[in-house]
Amino acid sequence: MKFSIEVEHEIGDNVYCKTDMEQSPGLVLGYRITNLGVEYIVSLNSETMIFNLLELSPIKTIY
Repeated sequence: MKFSIEVEHEIGDNVYCKTDMEQSPGLVLGYRITNLGVEYIVSLNSETMIFNLLELSPIKTIY
């Protein structure tokens, strides 16, 4: 069975993760698909955590 998903953040993207009323930088490692949608597996402060899309925001890089 094949399927495709549309994601806002690609593997390897740097993102800000909302944790305990603050934002911490993290790195997207992968995805987990649930009945509620896509959850993002993120490396954050040497820990691996799972976030939904509303808890993440992109880190803008200016060149």
